[in-house]
Amino acid sequence: MDQSTRAVIGFAVAPLVPPLAYWASGSIRNVDSLGASVLVGAPLAYAWTIGIGLPAYRLITRHATLRWWHVLGIATTVGFLAGSIHRLWPPAGAVLGLSAGITFWLIWYRRSDARART
Repeated sequence: MDQSTRAVIGFAVAPLVPPLAYWASGSIRNVDSLGASVLVGAPLAYAWTIGIGLPAYRLITRHATLRWWHVLGIATTVGFLAGSIHRLWPPAGAVLGLSAGITFWLIWYRRSDARART
């Protein structure tokens, strides 16, 4: 699987992780609360991903090599901002954003794609 395909899969899957993590960390874990978490959280997560994550990815990959600290730094910052705006405790939003960044990185990164360091 090439890097572009993995990026598409990463952008499709990673935004689902924060709503699922939010649900898993809650005190009520049933099917109804899972559905509510995904129905409310997923559109927000996809909006932030498309609005900030995708342009950042394209900008970085066009001008440099994408590194783990790019992904995790951007994801954590976006999570913090989203948490601030959507009335979630901002550090909790940062952790949820980080969960999406880690998911994206695990899907996207392959050592064989890395450029040889000189």
